[in-house]
Amino acid sequence: MAVLSLSFLFSCSSAPMIQTQYRGNKKKPIEHASSPVLHQSSELNKNIQPHQATHEESSPVAVATAPNIMPIPVTSVIKMEPKPRLTSDKSFSTDYKKIGVILPLTGKNATLGQRALSAIRMGFGITDNSSDFTLALYDTQGNPELAAKAVEKLLQDDHVIALMGGLGAKEASVIAQKAEFFQIPFFTFSQKSDLTTDALYTFRNSVTPAMQTSKLVEFATQKMGFKKFAILYPNDAYGVEFANQFWDHVLAYGGAVVAAQVYDPKDVDLSSYIQKMVGTYYVENREQEYKDKIEALKEKDKKKNPTGAVKKKTRENEAKENILEPIVDFDAIFIPDSSKAMGQAIGFFRAADVSQMTYLGTNLWNTEDLARRANQTNTNKMNHFYFVDHIITDEQRKKSAFNSEFINTYKEDPSIIEVQTFESAKILRDVINSGSRDRYSLANRLKELGRKQGAFSEIYMNNSNEIVRDLSVLTLENGSILPQ
Repeated sequence: MAVLSLSFLFSCSSAPMIQTQYRGNKKKPIEHASSPVLHQSSELNKNIQPHQATHEESSPVAVATAPNIMPIPVTSVIKMEPKPRLTSDKSFSTDYKKIGVILPLTGKNATLGQRALSAIRMGFGITDNSSDFTLALYDTQGNPELAAKAVEKLLQDDHVIALMGGLGAKEASVIAQKAEFFQIPFFTFSQKSDLTTDALYTFRNSVTPAMQTSKLVEFATQKMGFKKFAILYPNDAYGVEFANQFWDHVLAYGGAVVAAQVYDPKDVDLSSYIQKMVGTYYVENREQEYKDKIEALKEKDKKKNPTGAVKKKTRENEAKENILEPIVDFDAIFIPDSSKAMGQAIGFFRAADVSQMTYLGTNLWNTEDLARRANQTNTNKMNHFYFVDHIITDEQRKKSAFNSEFINTYKEDPSIIEVQTFESAKILRDVINSGSRDRYSLANRLKELGRKQGAFSEIYMNNSNEIVRDLSVLTLENGSILPQ
């Protein structure tokens, strides 16, 4: 369920913002420089001095060195001057006990929408009749255009004081734009970046790429001492966003991304992508080295076969792609994709003569089949794996009233989307009951929320209108996922 939630929350169209690179002969004469294409919103990027590297039109380079700045969290960078705000001159009356809920209740994402709705009902005390709050529902059917229409309709017809929803990235974006225009508090659960940037009325409860990569890079650079990184990422919205965030945070912590390679998420054969990453694909760029290796192999074969008898298979033809030694000048590689994709990558790295590597990932790796995908056995411990997720201990589950009520009601454990929607509903309920009876005061009180007990642990609202919870670095050890 967690994997379904995360992939849907991040579904949106996006073009890659990191160029791919090839790894060639480092002694080749420099033609001209190339620099990485990162988030346009990152203030760090204008300080980056491009690394001198070879460049060919068919194989753009994307190599970056760390800027000469103190390592600081990316979230601490001064933001750009906000654009002028456009707001509606319409006025809507307010029923402070009514909440608008905009979710895909039918269609392909209905299961996720229904689960979110169940947790929202719990948060407002509707399931056990402990409150007088009511919900005004709007079914988007997974259609962003319907989601956009929902905002004004719920204001005009139902007089709601706040909105909840926006599971998918596209729906969350259009609802957030309308919420800012009509000045109504909106709680979203999408991971899409920039939803709350400079927002006055949009709030988020989600484990975002920025949160995960910040924790992961801090661990890798500060605890593990890693300085150089590679990124192998799928050409989809999820992969591109995580790759950009990871790169930004590496630079912020004084590190460097020395290799970045995009791949088609539909491909099951990653061999060419891996070869490009480790510099064995473009043989012509290491021509002299390649020729020297071939000559050395021929001499070796002559010594083994002095008669010169023709063999059916020669070493040159049999293992041409492995003639060149792989260039592995990075401490760890980040793969923002599923554990299945990570497992495939391991196999192709091994085929490229890279048998030992530290792999970094996202919370998509937190699945029961991680050990099988990683092929980690007692005799195969050469690779190391680290990723970030929010973990819930057995003790926290025992103490959680939400957990007990959810299991008693629905006969199963809650997923992350139900935790987030329940917490957000409970926050709105408490803030409104404490005296916020209009949309403006409710938004202001949400901004000043501070620390609060969540479904399982303490949470708080940061300066970017995002609910933050403790994240842990997890590793795979002897086939088990353990906190680091």
